[in-house]
Order: sequence, then structure tokens, then C-alpha cells
Amino acid sequence: MLSNGKRLFLSILLIFSIASAIVVAFWFIDRSEKNGEIDEIPNVDLTEELNAIYIDDELYLPRRGVENYLIIGIDKAGETDSDQMGQADFLLVLSFDSNDMTYTMLSINRDTIAEIEEVDMFGNHRVVEKQIALSHAYDNSQGLTNKEKCESTAKSASGILCGMKFHGYMSMTMDAVKLLVDGIGGVDLVFEEDHTDIDPEYIQGAAVTLDGERAMSFVRMRGGLNDSTNIARMRRQETFLKAFFEKMGNSELSDEEIFDLYEGTDGYMYHSMGDDGYVELFHKLSSYDRKDTITLKGESKVGTGGYMEFYVDKKHVEEVMLDVFYRKAK
Repeated sequence: MLSNGKRLFLSILLIFSIASAIVVAFWFIDRSEKNGEIDEIPNVDLTEELNAIYIDDELYLPRRGVENYLIIGIDKAGETDSDQMGQADFLLVLSFDSNDMTYTMLSINRDTIAEIEEVDMFGNHRVVEKQIALSHAYDNSQGLTNKEKCESTAKSASGILCGMKFHGYMSMTMDAVKLLVDGIGGVDLVFEEDHTDIDPEYIQGAAVTLDGERAMSFVRMRGGLNDSTNIARMRRQETFLKAFFEKMGNSELSDEEIFDLYEGTDGYMYHSMGDDGYVELFHKLSSYDRKDTITLKGESKVGTGGYMEFYVDKKHVEEVMLDVFYRKAK
């Protein structure tokens, strides 16, 4: 037999549980009624719900059939897990839409001010607002793994993109890019602008095949040019990446050759997708059609210490998210 005290305790616990359930239910109803679509909210897939974002207090879910991958180019030579510090020199979101078999490239300016996690000499973590390029560097002296550095960068990129979640990420050093370019026989490039300040051959409209070494010079060079801003360098990177992915897509390599190419970059590349995921990514580039590249709008200015800072136009980011990546909850 239960004592009076125990009966009272269980009664209170039961009442509290019921009240909590009612509060949660009304919270969801209130959220749903704002969209006038209450009857469809319970049918939301759990995975989608976890990846949902809110814009202006409205719930948006990832578009079905769309997968997003973050590509991180590190501004150093050698292997990804070396002790040498390396920043995220370029950041690209590759988004594959299986509904219409297309992919979109979205580039993020390395100078973009974002929330990044910093680690001090004692191993303490704190969130600061700095260039997103630094998100991959804080702080290698603390022995951070490739996974921790990539996830730090992905978290900062997600913050810029309204909370977007990535299906995978890939980081690569300069050596990996050179090996990949040489592995597919070079990249055929038609120059959209005049770049004779980099090489006399790079006349506007000229067609040139870049090997790995020349490709890295083209996408990385910044100082001493007619336009040394990172915005100008991003335009070169986008030109190169379009040609690079097109060459990869037209290479008609077998799975074995793709895997050999992948193994050749061992140590210079790190990713979260597994061996099969890398091959699948390659196949998507060859079977999907490329859509226009998206460059986030914003404002550049000189910040503390004389470094350039880029502030994204948040309204433009929201428009891009809703146009390409997300849909309103129904």
C-alpha cells in the first residue's frame, strides 16, 4: 500500500506531466497557426525538422532532394594535419538538386565576419567575431584534429547561411588541388577578364590549359596585381572552379581511376563523406548540369589592424536560402 505522502507525490508528478504536454502541444499549434498550415506540421520528417531554420519567426525546411557540401581550400602546402597553421582561403557550398539534376555553387568570401570558436593557450573556448578564414586556424597549437577544424569552419559557415546544415565537408591544401588538376590532365580555361598582370598569356578571351602549378598561382595570387582585393580573387576562383568541375565531369574516368585519383591526394585532403561518398560526388559532377554561381552580396571595409572585413547583406542571404535551399513548412 502507498502511503498518503507517496500518493500525493505521484499525483503532483502526474499533473505536472500532463500540464507540460499541454504546453508543448499549444506551442506547436501556435507555431503552426502562424502559417495557417497546422494540419500538415505533424507530417514533417524528423530529419528535416532537425535541419529546419527560422527566418522572421517563420519555419522553413530543407528542400527535398537537395544535398549541400562545404568545400574548404586551405592556404598552405603540405598535409592537412601538419603543425603549420592554415586558414580557409576559399569556401564553396556545392548544392546538388536531384529533382532536376542540377548543382549550384555558392561562394563565401574568406573575409566575411562570422562567429568563430577561438581556443586560447589554456584550451579554453570562446566565440568571437572575426574573418571566417580564421575558423580553420583556431587553434592548431592546441592539437585540434582535422575533423575539429572542419567542423569549426562548417559551424561558422552555417551561421552565415541562416543555420544551414551540410551533408558533408571536404578540406584540401594547395598540394591536393595541384594533384587533382594534374590528375585530370589540366584545366581548360577561357579568361573572362584580362589577367596579363599575372601572366602575359592570360589575355581576355584567350584559351589556356592550366597545370596544377599554374592553376594554384591563378587562384591564389593577390599582391602586386592591378586589383588585389579578395573580391577580384574570388572572381578568378569562380572562373577556375567552373572549368575544373566541367573538366572533372567530362573526364569519363572509371570508378577505379576516380579512386586512384582520390588516393593520390591522401594526406592532403580530409573529408567526412567516406570513400564511396567521394566517388558519388565525382559522379554527380559528371551527371548534373551546373547552374549559375551565387556570390553573397555585402560590404567590404578595412577593419582593425588594417585587415579587410566583409559584412554580408543578411536580407540577400535570406533570399538565397529561400530561393535555392529551403521551403516554407506546410
